[in-house]
Amino acid sequence: MESQKKLIPIIPLVSTATISVLIILSYWPVLMHLFKYISKDDDYSFGLIIPFVVGYIVYLKWSKILDNLWQPSWLGLLVIAAGYFLYALGEILTSFYITCFSLVVVITGLLLVLGRWELVKIMSFPILLLILMIPSNTWFIRKVSLQLQLISSGLAAWLLNSVGIPVLRQGNVIDLGVHQLEVVAACSGLRYILSLLTLSIIYCYFYQRRAWKAGILIISVVPAAIIANAVRVAAMGLFPSLQEEGFWHNFSGWLIFIGCFGFLVFVNWILNYLRPQVWPPEVVEVAPKLSAPPGPHKSVNSYLIFGLVLIILMSPIPYMIARVPTMSLLQNFDQFPLTFGLWHGQRSYIDRKTIKALGTEDYIDATFVSPENKSVSLWIAYYGNMKEKGGLLHSPFVCMTGGGWVPIESKEVEMLPGKPVSYLLMEQGDKRIVVYYWYIQRGRWLPNEYFNKYYLGLDSLLKSRADGALIRLTTPVESDIESARKLISDFARPILPILKNYIPS
Repeated sequence: MESQKKLIPIIPLVSTATISVLIILSYWPVLMHLFKYISKDDDYSFGLIIPFVVGYIVYLKWSKILDNLWQPSWLGLLVIAAGYFLYALGEILTSFYITCFSLVVVITGLLLVLGRWELVKIMSFPILLLILMIPSNTWFIRKVSLQLQLISSGLAAWLLNSVGIPVLRQGNVIDLGVHQLEVVAACSGLRYILSLLTLSIIYCYFYQRRAWKAGILIISVVPAAIIANAVRVAAMGLFPSLQEEGFWHNFSGWLIFIGCFGFLVFVNWILNYLRPQVWPPEVVEVAPKLSAPPGPHKSVNSYLIFGLVLIILMSPIPYMIARVPTMSLLQNFDQFPLTFGLWHGQRSYIDRKTIKALGTEDYIDATFVSPENKSVSLWIAYYGNMKEKGGLLHSPFVCMTGGGWVPIESKEVEMLPGKPVSYLLMEQGDKRIVVYYWYIQRGRWLPNEYFNKYYLGLDSLLKSRADGALIRLTTPVESDIESARKLISDFARPILPILKNYIPS
């Protein structure tokens, strides 16, 4: 009985439980958002099993955990404070990754408070798994997904041509003549790579502890997943029924995943066959039982009390920072003029599903024609509160490349004096277009999306505003590129003063 009292002292246990509950409460919006995200996003759905794997590893290490409890460190309080600072920073920058990562930092700080670095070392792998389940930055995911779409569509087109089926690929669209196959983001293969990478790391933890072998296993699943996904896309070209949501579509996805996991096991067997293990890998780590476990450090309660006060004081800060009101347009885009000077325009409308995907609150999509029959397309998307949209505006480069347009040239140019914009020259078949786009954020002119997060955080903190707009101008290249660029510049000149009547400065 005395040994148990030393093992689980009541006061530190209650204090630790109270701190844990307060951490959960302060991070409850983040946890709910994370759960909804990974339960709906197939790319990160593997994250749903991570807490169970972590719980199992904690169970295996429970003896070691108990033997290293109640040896406090003041450094843990500093790490907890750093975690809540990251929480606030994530809210300022509207970075869901930073806010989630800050929770891992806070958990690490609590472990330091309870058992110094020894306890953190014991829990290092579960901490790594928690980091792996955090969704990456949306902008990064879009970039990687786009490249994987292009790779998968290219490999699938090559496979189809190799078996005697002629196809034409434009971007991520494969034209088979009788029908077209579009390799959308969901079919990029990213979900296989992310889930298989995580699975391979867990597999190596239990069954392959040699670092060089584990490195080969983890790296090998990436090309395996890309090739397997390309085979699946090619199969969709051969059997259009696989494209439709349903049993066979889902079954083919599971088949690819199981095949890649079998490949992982096979590679591990080959490595062990070529270089046998000197000793079997430790699957379960069990610390030797102590005859008399050490009792809590005499000042552990003071550490926990300081931690409790620290969390109570810092928890409200991220909530206060996150509050930013929605800013409305000065005028609705329905009032936007479709005739100015010699230009006459006609407005188009997009479906509600696309509007929801873009997250825009108001937009204008119109094509203007000059007396010389030259055309310029205008697209403006307005966001009253970008924090609600994750702080990320849609990039025309990603959108148009995914639609089959191949970028020929991309750089920053001056559309008009003192008005830098992003310039794209894009090609699809025998067609070429020139694209100019830029962002207007709270009176600030930004030629690209790269500083969006920085200024969004700065303005939400200092101005309590998070509104912004994307403006894109597009024209076909009919004679030469310079003439197309000049046409857009001439069109933009009378447009810019009009924008001030609609977009808040």
